[in-house]
Parts: sequence; structure tokens; C-alpha cells
Amino acid sequence: QLANWVNKQRTACRSNNLSSEQVKAFNSIGFERRLRERPEWDERYEELLSYKETHGDTLVPMDARKNSTKKRSHLATWVQTQREQYRLLREGKPSHLNDVQIEKLDSIGFVWDAQEHAWDNRLNELKEFK
Repeated sequence: QLANWVNKQRTACRSNNLSSEQVKAFNSIGFERRLRERPEWDERYEELLSYKETHGDTLVPMDARKNSTKKRSHLATWVQTQREQYRLLREGKPSHLNDVQIEKLDSIGFVWDAQEHAWDNRLNELKEFK
């Protein structure tokens, strides 16, 4: 019976038929609302850790989708998806990102808004220039 209920909740999630309170409740327990045959979230997170170790940041460029290996292309898309899911969550909309995932990304200095980050960096450069 629990399995049937879980499947119904996943269907409701895909149809955006869960309230923001229900989404938050699922996120707080790390409920996986989607089952996919894609690489698991933790696998992409590990790829991001490797990227950070090499490049010093979590700013995987979107042009990596065109100019790099297939693995880097998938990582760039995944990073963009995390940002989008976080934005949805902040707006009170259904999101596939849970609290545990947010904490893991925060712990490595994940940049949630790349445009804002770039703007802030340029502003700081301008301040130093003056």
C-alpha cells in the first residue's frame, strides 16, 4: 500500500499537483520524487567535486556543452538544472532538489546564481581598479 501511495505522489509531482507544503515535506526527508535511468544525483555531485578540485570553483561553463567531452557536457547541464531547481524551490514551486542536496552543494561553495556571481566579481574588479 505504501508503494502505491508513493507512486501516486510521484505522479502528482510530475503533474505539479502537490502543494508547496507537501513538496517541502518531501524535500525535508530526501524523498526521491523521480525515478530515472540517468546517473544518480550523487554521481554528478562527485563529478562536480572533481571539477572543483581541478578548476578551483563550481562554475562549470555552459559552453562546455559544445566544446568539451560528453561527460563535461552532462555536468554543465546538471549544474544548470541544480540552479533552476533551487530557483523553483525559492519561489515555492515544486522542485526535485532536497535539503540534503542543497546542504552538500552549499558545503562546497556551489554558486547558485552564476550571473549574479559574475556581476559581483566585475564590480569588485572595478572597485580595485579605481
